Amino acid sequence: MIWQQTPYTIPLAGVTILSVALGIYIWFHYRSPLGRTGSVTILASTEWILTSALTLAGGDLYTKLFWRRMQFPGIVVLPVAWFTFAVLYTGREKWLNRRTLTGYLSYL
Repeated sequence: MIWQQTPYTIPLAGVTILSVALGIYIWFHYRSPLGRTGSVTILASTEWILTSALTLAGGDLYTKLFWRRMQFPGIVVLPVAWFTFAVLYTGREKWLNRRTLTGYLSYL
């Protein structure tokens, strides 16, 4: 793998470190469903940010394609976690059933 330095990799690495620390802190200190969902949302976006930085830093095509493929778990988890967080935050827990989440996932 060939790596190259870009102006975006250092800030993205810093944001990744802060986001991981925040996600882990929220996971262990807020044990409510809202805290856990918020932590999953932050960690999914962190995975997406990290793999984007590694895609930018990749110097050859195979490295860029590999890290581009590694972005998909964060891209898939983030909207569902965000929707779940919004539903929990607004106090509409009854909306979180199998039918609603299946319909939301099929819309994506």
